[in-house]
Amino acid sequence: MKNGSNQNWDSYYSENRDFSLMTSQALTKVLAHVDARLEKICLDLGCGTGQLTRELFHRGYTCVGVDLAESALRTAKSLTVQASSLTYIRGDLETLQSTDLPRRQFSLITCKLVIAFVKDKERFLKLAHDSLAPGGTFAVVTPVFGSKICEKKPGICVSSEEIEKQLGDRFGNVTVEPLGDVECFISHRQS
Repeated sequence: MKNGSNQNWDSYYSENRDFSLMTSQALTKVLAHVDARLEKICLDLGCGTGQLTRELFHRGYTCVGVDLAESALRTAKSLTVQASSLTYIRGDLETLQSTDLPRRQFSLITCKLVIAFVKDKERFLKLAHDSLAPGGTFAVVTPVFGSKICEKKPGICVSSEEIEKQLGDRFGNVTVEPLGDVECFISHRQS
């Protein structure tokens, strides 16, 4: 099945391919921006094979991972312990509605290596904003133009200025956290 960015994600993941993993150290940097007073509930948009979703689960989060590719979700489920606080659902980020999610509000929403493939970023950012609890954190992890990754794979990169502006327009605040070859754009829903 093809999504709005004309990528065949099922085929990609069926070939046992995956994207770069987020290191434990990088995740610790991101989590330093999360309000520890909020209940640990995470939505991982574009979870792929679930590496980040599982890491957050092991750090005490109740997690929902969403991805379009059934093959990626099969892999994620096969690598996951059975737990009611860790679920995966199939969903197209171009059409996903908050009513498709098992919860209405999350204290943390992650989006790792996905934003470059989302066609309607305004709609996507609205979904993220509306799905965040007051004070919640939205973390967009992506390579940006000018990085070493973009020299080889420009199609997976975004403009740092553009994503900062889009997040700023929706959330009102943006912090950029360098994470090696990628950057994490962190925004919060105002209380």
